[in-house]
Amino acid sequence: MGQQPGRVQSLYALLLGSLLLLCVVALRTWKLEPRGISSPSPPSPHLKQQVPARATLSAIVALPDERPRQSVELTPHASADLSHEQPQSDSPASEPAPMLAEAICPEPVNVDLLAAIVVPPVRAAVRPAVTAAATEPALPEAPLELAPELPGVDQVRLASRDRLWSPAPTGAQSNSVVGGRRLPAPAQPPQSVWPRAEVLRQQLAALHDTPAADWANEVERALDRLEQCSQLSSAEVRRVLSRLGELAAGPPLPPDAYSLENRSWVSLAARARYGLERRVELWRQAERAVDGEPSLRVHSLSSNVSQELRDLEQWLPRHGRGADWRRYLLLDQLEWIAGDGQASADTRQRIAERILARMTSARLTEEQQQFVSEPILARLNEKLRQWAYLPPDYLEFLSSVEAWEMHDISAGQALVEQWQHLAWSPFEEASTLAQVFDLHYRNANIRVAISGDLLNRFLPPVQTVEEDVEDEILGTPVAGRSRTVTRLFVQLIPDRMRWRLGLEAHGQVQSQTWAERGSVTLFTHGATRYRARKLLTIDRHGIFTHHTETEAENNSELANVTTRLDGLPLLGSLLRSLARRTHAERLPEANAEVEQKVSLRVAERLDAAVARRVYEWEKQYRERLVAPLQKLDLPLSTIDMQTTSQRLIARYRLAGDDQLAAYTPRPLAPSDSLLSIQIHESAVNNVLERLRLAGRQASLRELYQQITAAFGKQVDPPENVPDDIVVWFAENDPIRVRFDQNRVDLTLRVAEMHSGRDRWYDFEIHTWFTPHVVGHRILLVRDGVIELRGTMSFADRLPLRAIFTAILARERAIPILDPRITEDPRLADTRVSQLVAVDGWLGLAISPLPKTARPPEPVRVSLSDQTR
Repeated sequence: MGQQPGRVQSLYALLLGSLLLLCVVALRTWKLEPRGISSPSPPSPHLKQQVPARATLSAIVALPDERPRQSVELTPHASADLSHEQPQSDSPASEPAPMLAEAICPEPVNVDLLAAIVVPPVRAAVRPAVTAAATEPALPEAPLELAPELPGVDQVRLASRDRLWSPAPTGAQSNSVVGGRRLPAPAQPPQSVWPRAEVLRQQLAALHDTPAADWANEVERALDRLEQCSQLSSAEVRRVLSRLGELAAGPPLPPDAYSLENRSWVSLAARARYGLERRVELWRQAERAVDGEPSLRVHSLSSNVSQELRDLEQWLPRHGRGADWRRYLLLDQLEWIAGDGQASADTRQRIAERILARMTSARLTEEQQQFVSEPILARLNEKLRQWAYLPPDYLEFLSSVEAWEMHDISAGQALVEQWQHLAWSPFEEASTLAQVFDLHYRNANIRVAISGDLLNRFLPPVQTVEEDVEDEILGTPVAGRSRTVTRLFVQLIPDRMRWRLGLEAHGQVQSQTWAERGSVTLFTHGATRYRARKLLTIDRHGIFTHHTETEAENNSELANVTTRLDGLPLLGSLLRSLARRTHAERLPEANAEVEQKVSLRVAERLDAAVARRVYEWEKQYRERLVAPLQKLDLPLSTIDMQTTSQRLIARYRLAGDDQLAAYTPRPLAPSDSLLSIQIHESAVNNVLERLRLAGRQASLRELYQQITAAFGKQVDPPENVPDDIVVWFAENDPIRVRFDQNRVDLTLRVAEMHSGRDRWYDFEIHTWFTPHVVGHRILLVRDGVIELRGTMSFADRLPLRAIFTAILARERAIPILDPRITEDPRLADTRVSQLVAVDGWLGLAISPLPKTARPPEPVRVSLSDQTR
């Protein structure tokens, strides 16, 4: 019994040593052996940007050693570096040419000689190499047709009709030859070309145990039928899309759907319904575009714009700002390219896209939009669209949409490029598809609702002004003292196109005056009530004030009459009686003049006060919002402004022409909210992208100063962070945020970082923040550990974790709203009634304190503003 503890300790030591040995072997295996090649898997159209879920961090940023870092090209040598991301091939490594050919034309079809010599655009996909035993590709089911000839077009290019058919059979599926005869291969089920809506199916699966289960099951069955279709356009596809369009109306809701016990599943059903609705609209238009698109496309690389340029040379000087328009429309560059017969197709396409983007910019005023709509510029627009046109790949476009729905960040840039090519298409169905995409996937990502009650809270309180009176009424000098009491309030006027509000001033003037005429002095008490109304309209072009309307009503009472003959009883009494009678006769005329003077004085004061306040608003708007966004080249587009009887509502899109925006339904604010704000994660990510941190190298102090200077502030890094830290951000998505599950996830990707002699390479920093309410302050507080993702030793992780723990300290909470707003005394009787992060949205609302306690409301979603 005495030796038992020793044996137990030796067993523990043996077990511990075995575990350490296994960990060392596992780490060496994980570091040395690439993952993802044990079994072949279907290729992804975005394999070049995607990263396996368990890939090492060095694989994420596996780039050449030269700086600046460049993206990996699809060459035989580069494909070897990406072997951990692509499916394993049966072809020998010494024969890379077939794989390269397959990457250039991934789905070959048997076409005529004219189509065969025109190579489709290179697809960003790496497929398994084709073995030597592969047979000739299958014939399409219908012959290719020539498109109607367009005027001024002299070049043809193969279109995306080959994407209508299933991929060609591989060698294992090829026909066999017996006795000199080619026998047909066994019948194979048609391969679907429709991308799988994985996110939508997850939303439908969440409804299986709810009253909407029957609707969800029916939608899933329709999706199964769609994914069994082997073409993007057919009668069966149209029937299925028609059925999905009927189901997009959503499940039937019970009468008590919005009760507290039902709101949770109703919100889930609303999200699934909108997910189906936006896809059906996109799929329907894609089917129409494919069905109406000719098999052979014309590509106007040499379309002549010389005539339009000559016409513009004569037309522009007639306008006062012709020189400015010439610079804005890049006409000098266009003339150089049009006159240079050696300009490449890519050069013409880029200049055409730049000019078209400027001609269709959302920042143009109404007058500027009318200018670019002139017939001569409309003709130039049509020619440039032919220059910018590229044959679209509808399957790749729809697949990119689903990848973006699954938060595949690498699909974003490809999706934007595909959308822009569709937008510049001279063919109506393709450009309409781009409009549908813009409607749903570049939707407003900021929404603000301000109640009239909140506006009235922030108006100046009741104002009292006492002043001397020196005036003249009916030619008689009047002097005395007056006391004016004024109350301001805002009245919202419903308008579906703009903010329209009336500023009203109600007041009363109490006066005690005397007027002396000849030997008579009249003492009067006056009371004048007035009302002034001034209309303000705010739209995407600015603030407009209208003429002030005033009305006044004066009541005066003669208090006393004195004369210089009061010492003579008879004459004094007679003179006072005559003065009273004369005052009574002229009183209506005097009241009218007093009312007119009061009205003019009130209108002048209200106009001056409003003008001063509008100037201050515009100045703050320019300094705090417009100027920083202009530095970032990030436009803030007004999508919608409207006024209800209770609220001012505005929806904005913070995104450049090369960025995406919101596409999910926002959380619905409480009905009693004074202020509600919803921000989509795309608005924050677009700002972060415009900081141009990708591939940049700078010290931590320089980064703090540059980033904060972009927003008009100056903030130094924390004191406990070393000054010698130098960061080199990754080339792709160096900073990204995600709003979901009531937290804000933050990811930083670093290619290299060094502090003194310590250096770290290719790692990610991941942490999250949780919204908190502390008193009246609304904050984001780091909640969780700092996660390091990368191939580094435990000893390397310790100092790195300490550095980022200091940078992202829990004590330094991030305020969501300016504390000067939330801590204002005029909001002392309010509460934060909503603070959620869900499905890409961060929503907050401020409401009055309830008279009785009530349980918190579950998150609801709004679909009313999902279309523009």
